[in-house]
Amino acid sequence: MISYIIIVTRSKVVDFLLSNWGEIVSVAGAIHLLALAIVNLTPTPKDDEIYGKVYKVIEKMAGIVTKIAKD
Repeated sequence: MISYIIIVTRSKVVDFLLSNWGEIVSVAGAIHLLALAIVNLTPTPKDDEIYGKVYKVIEKMAGIVTKIAKD
């Protein structure tokens, strides 16, 4: 019974992600641009460090950590 609930829930999550992928990417891009603008407009280096760490995590999750992406 529990495994059935997990499979149904996982299927609903995947269906949601696939059917709303365009909107999810658009919102993520807008958040990225807003965060980048804020980081670049503020004079403190602390937010630059935090943004750098978050961006490294995003790169690793996306699988784009290659020499080509770094050039």
